[in-house]
Order: sequence, then structure tokens, then C-alpha cells
Amino acid sequence: MPLEPSTRDGLETDLLRGLPSRENEAEAQKRSELKVRIPMHMHVKLHSLRILRGQSLSSTVEAALADYFDRRISATQAGTEAGAASA
Repeated sequence: MPLEPSTRDGLETDLLRGLPSRENEAEAQKRSELKVRIPMHMHVKLHSLRILRGQSLSSTVEAALADYFDRRISATQAGTEAGAASA
């Protein structure tokens, strides 16, 4: 059994019960629809991920966006820390 919280559909789960934590459950209910146009190559990649992971397209897009923003935030923080270290 992993020591870190697991995720199911983007929600952290309580390891003992396997239920979404109350904070994340409330946040998951606050969803908004966003219609966007993306390049065809991105559409194909998202569709391929959807099929490979057996998820809905909404879940696949949500996971891809979360990963993208996590990487952007990490890169920004790393750049800030590197700039502070060199000063």
C-alpha cells in the first residue's frame, strides 16, 4: 500500500476508506465548461491517451492540464530559486 495519497479521477483519496477527501470532493463539484480549439496533433494525442487509459475525454484533458500546470509551476519555482541563489 503506498504511503502517499493515491488519486482517482484527479481526487486525492483517503487511503483507509478509498473515498475522496472532503476538501477535494467539494472542489471537484465546482467545475466549469470551457470550449477551446486546439491543433489537430494535440487532439490526436489526447484521444490516444483517452483510449490507452480508459478514461473519459474530460478526465484525460483535466489530467493533461494538471500535469502541464504542475510542470510550469515547478519550472517557474526552480527559476526563481536559481535566480535567488545567484544573487
